[in-house]
Order: sequence, then structure tokens, then C-alpha cells
Amino acid sequence: MKIYLPFKGTNQLDPDYSNFKTKGDCFIVSCGQTTILVDASNKGFIENVIPKIQQAIDNNQITPISHVIVSHYHIDHVGGF
Repeated sequence: MKIYLPFKGTNQLDPDYSNFKTKGDCFIVSCGQTTILVDASNKGFIENVIPKIQQAIDNNQITPISHVIVSHYHIDHVGGF
């Protein structure tokens, strides 16, 4: 399993998950052929969210998103949908 933070940069999350708490409002979980988008931040859907997610997918050769999870309905987690 790999976790990517599109708004932190396109690299895989640190193995110790040290950056998870500060940028957990949008992340991608990739495991085999399954890719899950968890939340979508609040940065503006077309202007920021889609390009950042697409960049993370392209730069890391992640399979297309197959599932979406909304952790809770706060604007900083769902504003990008």
C-alpha cells in the first residue's frame, strides 16, 4: 500500500506517516490495481483539486481512481468535490 498527498507534493507519504495529520484533507491510497481518493480538500474543484490529483496519478504511475471515500462532511474535506 502506498499513500500520496497531492497538496503536499506528488511523492509517496513518509513511511512513518509524519505528514499525514497536516495534509489529511485529501489523499490517495494505492494498493495493486485499486486506487482510492479519500476526501478532496477545499481548494477549488476544477482550478486546484483535479490538476493536483491528476499530477499525483501521472507522476507516480497510479492506476485510475476506482473508489472515493468522504471521511466526514466538513468543507475542508469535501469542498473539492
